[in-house]
Amino acid sequence: MANPLKKLEKAYREHYPAMAGFLFKLTKDRLLIDDLIQDVFLSILKKPEVFSGIKNIEAWFIQAAKYKFIDHTRKKKEVLLSNDRFFHELKHDSFVEESVQVNEEVEKLLKQLNKEDREYVIAKYYYGLTYAEIGQLADKSPAAIKIRIHRTKKRLKERRGKNDG
Repeated sequence: MANPLKKLEKAYREHYPAMAGFLFKLTKDRLLIDDLIQDVFLSILKKPEVFSGIKNIEAWFIQAAKYKFIDHTRKKKEVLLSNDRFFHELKHDSFVEESVQVNEEVEKLLKQLNKEDREYVIAKYYYGLTYAEIGQLADKSPAAIKIRIHRTKKRLKERRGKNDG
């Protein structure tokens, strides 16, 4: 029987390009991509039994990379709410008007959203993901994501209008 480490090394060489290509669609940060892929393989080293019995190994690796990216995104979520770049992008989307009040106002509005809507808006306007990429992460169609984000923005604009008037 083959050495498990040799098998893992072979899997790394064979499936790294597919995993990196998938992650590149989610983030253009090559260092982050390498870190996420290394995390996948580190998880296998910690629990080698996970690696045995996989039917479609490439699909499994891509799915594992997807979950590592989601975990990474969740960990950064709190930072995103106070990130000036995010608010700057929303401002240039005709979403808010006065730069002095942008951070507090948008943060308040985002906190009113449910977790899923907030994540979609952040993925679209902070990370710059396409509707298709967000849909892929959320297991929903791009059209469903586009409609959801559009309705969320509309609700936020309405709430903002009520606060102004």
